[in-house]
Amino acid sequence: MSVNNETMEHENGAGGEKPSIIGIFTSPLVQLERIKQNPKVLVPLLIFMGIGLVSSLLVAFGLNITELVPPEEIAMMPEGFEVFFRILTIIGGIFMILLVPLISATVQLLIAKLAAKDVTFKQLFSMNLFVGFISLAGGLLNSVIAFLFGLSLLSTFTSLGTFVEMDHALFPLLNTIEIFTIWGFVILAFGLQKVAGFGKLASWVIVTIFFVIMILLSLTGTGV
Repeated sequence: MSVNNETMEHENGAGGEKPSIIGIFTSPLVQLERIKQNPKVLVPLLIFMGIGLVSSLLVAFGLNITELVPPEEIAMMPEGFEVFFRILTIIGGIFMILLVPLISATVQLLIAKLAAKDVTFKQLFSMNLFVGFISLAGGLLNSVIAFLFGLSLLSTFTSLGTFVEMDHALFPLLNTIEIFTIWGFVILAFGLQKVAGFGKLASWVIVTIFFVIMILLSLTGTGV
């Protein structure tokens, strides 16, 4: 009887295969199905935070503060300002990295409940974490390239912003149109279908709205 119960639990997904971080890059549809059946949060979250910490450290210690604050203003700042600025960059980077999947999952859950979809917050949060590894990998790659070659961390080398100068009027917009980000949004659209049960049209509409909001927030942050 016990063996039969364990077999049934495995077939129902309770003891099914765990979703893979590497797999979200190589076989995303398979991983999304696994997330639906067997959502994992703790271990992916710890790895997510670890990668985010490394990326934030690279940004904090590789960023030239004069790119953000004029030298004459830096000279007027109290002693220790640069150290404080870099610490704040690390903390803020990790906070934002964790905040995005949390807010995304919350908004998606509200939409799902309004649409009477049978999905849990754990499933959506797990999905957003795994999908988030794609954009996180892009951010880490760009940080490593900038850090190793002494380039500006304000430019995203995997975005369209690479093709214009940083002082170009379209740079802030083009810098947000980035290959890893778009890749992540595409997988998210499939995730909303497989994990949350949304239709194709609804999934792409939701993802498009999220993408537009991301661009608007990015432009607002740059003062455009």
